Amino acid sequence: MSRVIEWFLRVVGAAITTGIAAVFAQQQSSARAPGESLWPFPGIVLLEIAVLGLIVLVAVALDSAEHARHWGMLTWAVVGALVSLMFLGIFSVGPFLFPAVLVFSVAAVLADRRRGRGSASNLGLAAMTMVANGVLLIVLIALTRAQDH
Repeated sequence: MSRVIEWFLRVVGAAITTGIAAVFAQQQSSARAPGESLWPFPGIVLLEIAVLGLIVLVAVALDSAEHARHWGMLTWAVVGALVSLMFLGIFSVGPFLFPAVLVFSVAAVLADRRRGRGSASNLGLAAMTMVANGVLLIVLIALTRAQDH
């Protein structure tokens, strides 16, 4: 039963992330001048949000008894990356990501319990990916702005 709940939560989270990316892309496209591109920003961030949600679906499919135990860590990495996007996009997309982070976190804890893994070390992984994703995005933003000037 735990596996069914994990699948459900991860599908809901993936629907949230891809839905958010689609809605914000549409909103941003309509707010821009004709011919003005969403690339590189905010397009790359919206693409990242959608891809992260889909990665979790791959992780749940591969986090089974037949596969290596490290697949469960992938969900924690996605949680960390989404948390950094929540903070960086606090005045735009960030608050809408909270439900996805919540359901992915619950699904990850359930998977850890089912597979007999400890969640504490995986929280460390989430923290590392949160910092790494945040730094990467800040560097990309700085490079893009420097290129524009």
